[in-house]
Amino acid sequence: MRIENQQVNIALDKKRADVPAKPRTSFHQVLHTAERQVRSDTLSNLMEEIEETGERLTEERTLKLLGRYKRLVKQFLEEAIKNGLAWTSQESHFHGRFKMHHVIKTVDERLMQMTADLLEDEEGHLRLLALVGEIKGLLVELYA
Repeated sequence: MRIENQQVNIALDKKRADVPAKPRTSFHQVLHTAERQVRSDTLSNLMEEIEETGERLTEERTLKLLGRYKRLVKQFLEEAIKNGLAWTSQESHFHGRFKMHHVIKTVDERLMQMTADLLEDEEGHLRLLALVGEIKGLLVELYA
């Protein structure tokens, strides 16, 4: 009987050796992928809110909407900076930081222009539309 048990064990070991082992995904990889997805979803949701508020702002032109628009843009920029979205694998850290700083400075300038234009008469309405579109493009540049 004992010989049979050893033969069965040897046969099982041979079968196990024939089956290739499945590559395992580490917990770190799964966690990293989930974090990246959450960050991406957060930025996508913020971008949708910015677009929606920007469209409403071009129609209604109120200081309340302008304040909301500015807060959303600020929140988007903070998330982008925190997660380093402006750095791509093709860019160096220094160049990526310079690019991000330049984009943020440009967005800030456009927000200041929007505030001034909103406080002016209807002359600023067309300029406001252009600035909303430009800010959206700059944010997409950071996001993409």
